[in-house]
Amino acid sequence: MDQSRKYKILFIAHSLEGGGLEQALINILTHLDRDKLEPQLVLFNKKGVNLKKLPEDIKVHDLKKNNWVTSWLAIPYLARLIYREKPDIIFSFLWRINLISIWTKMIAGLKNNLLISDRILLSAYLNYTTNLLVKRIIIFLVRIFYSKSTGAVVITEQIKQDLINNFSMPPEKISVIPNPIDTIRLQNLCQKKVSHPWFNQQSECIIIGLGRLVKQKGFIYLIKALKIVRTEQNAKLVIIGKGPEEKHLKKLVRQLDLQEHISFVGFQPNPFKYLKQGSIFVLSSLYEGFPMALAEAMALGLPAVATRCPSGPEEIIQDHQNGILIPVADETALARALSMLLKDEKLRQKLGQAGSQRIKDFSAEKIVKKYGSLLEKIITENIA
Repeated sequence: MDQSRKYKILFIAHSLEGGGLEQALINILTHLDRDKLEPQLVLFNKKGVNLKKLPEDIKVHDLKKNNWVTSWLAIPYLARLIYREKPDIIFSFLWRINLISIWTKMIAGLKNNLLISDRILLSAYLNYTTNLLVKRIIIFLVRIFYSKSTGAVVITEQIKQDLINNFSMPPEKISVIPNPIDTIRLQNLCQKKVSHPWFNQQSECIIIGLGRLVKQKGFIYLIKALKIVRTEQNAKLVIIGKGPEEKHLKKLVRQLDLQEHISFVGFQPNPFKYLKQGSIFVLSSLYEGFPMALAEAMALGLPAVATRCPSGPEEIIQDHQNGILIPVADETALARALSMLLKDEKLRQKLGQAGSQRIKDFSAEKIVKKYGSLLEKIITENIA
């Protein structure tokens, strides 16, 4: 690398709405070495709660494409932007944006290095969210075009194997780098006061669920598990997040007569103050990538119960050593794990402490250095 200049990295994402990808991207942009790299950000839609978290030196380009349908029309604007900025590496996130970035490079005849990144197990996502025809089309497109990128960055080994086995991605093109967790930021934010009355009573253990209220997160199994748990033990459940399944989930709560024991607190810009005062964290997802909520809860010392969903939890948790793993979509197994923890405060403390220690392996300082090293390696090889 030429040490006399900084190398420009153009990160591309859809928006900065609340979510694991968006927070991970903020952490990457915050901690990249500015002595060597100049990161910029391209958004298809410049909106989202995470915009205010961006470092002040990040230049943001807005393509002003508000939805997934119009985002395909961004190709000429994106090409023009790349021609103007002349980045050393283009780095795009999520399969739709990845395909658009690849097509932009091909159509415009761009020579820039292009890294793509999948943050979820794509085959599982397609199985749950698309019909057979759409699924086949997407698989075909990914198989044809992903290999035309310079390389791919994924966040778990399981996602790597998924790309190799189901999408024909050459293994030598794939790097595995987990999501970075900004533990210092979490420790600062978790000190804030929680106004919710349950956290001031401390008469019952409080179970926390965190994430968008969508089917993927499996909250119906968490709610059903609480019904089973409360036949023997007192516990309350706080669900943090909003989404299209909220009405359905609240209806289920009424059907199970749990209105007095489950609280939906909506989206919280600072969920960490709730996590810090909770008793147990539950990830009840059907599928994931590298679940940021799970890692952040563990970082704050909360004992965690997580499904063995594809992918992420099994690469974070060692079962019964720093958390508990259960089968997917199984409220009985979840209730059994919760009851065990609710009965045993020493076990909760042990798992919480071990979980917090485990998340140090994913600290932003360590993980973002890996991103920096990969970017420098690609630049060096290109110069050579």
